[in-house]
Amino acid sequence: MNPVHHAVASTATASHSSGPDIWIYFLAFAVSSIINGINLATTNYPRSFFLIVGCWQFYAYCFLYGVVAVVLFALSPLLNKHHLLEIDTSIGGSRTTAIIIGLFAKSFMHMRIAAIDDTPIGTETVAKLFEDPLLGEIELYHHNKLRAFLKPYIAKYTNVEEVRKIITDDIPAKWTLDKRAEVLQNFKEAETVNVVFDRYFNLNGKASIEALFPLN
Repeated sequence: MNPVHHAVASTATASHSSGPDIWIYFLAFAVSSIINGINLATTNYPRSFFLIVGCWQFYAYCFLYGVVAVVLFALSPLLNKHHLLEIDTSIGGSRTTAIIIGLFAKSFMHMRIAAIDDTPIGTETVAKLFEDPLLGEIELYHHNKLRAFLKPYIAKYTNVEEVRKIITDDIPAKWTLDKRAEVLQNFKEAETVNVVFDRYFNLNGKASIEALFPLN
């Protein structure tokens, strides 16, 4: 048994026999949707989430993992019986089960029994059917929005050496020498204004660009 899923437990057996209220299913849905949305935003777009707030694929991603949690909660007595989803019944009632399933829904959907030519066999096979296309569309949406955000800065600040100097002069004094050297080398290797702005945005985000490069 995968140790990640051993933490996910089975309060559901007792509580499902009496039939949990619909709001318990909504709780599992909400926890999974919110947690997986936050995880995607903080992992892939820690400085640029504002760029994808209008991307429907992001909300579809959150919604589908909410649906996964609801299905797992509904099937939890059966899954627990066959030791596919274990939740310690001593933890609490169906509310606790719904929360735990919401927290671990994505982990369950990334179980891999084997792989054939880099193709996973297991629940991850199902996850990749919706996850890969949605993540690809989110990344493309983010790319296009970032280009649009940087466009006026690139149009106004056209001298790559000047842009490099503005950025390197603003490097925080408290950074270590190694970090300063790494950042300086990173911008030195950027040959165009587009690349310099792109790297600076990834390093310091929207607020720093707006502060260093006023458009008015």
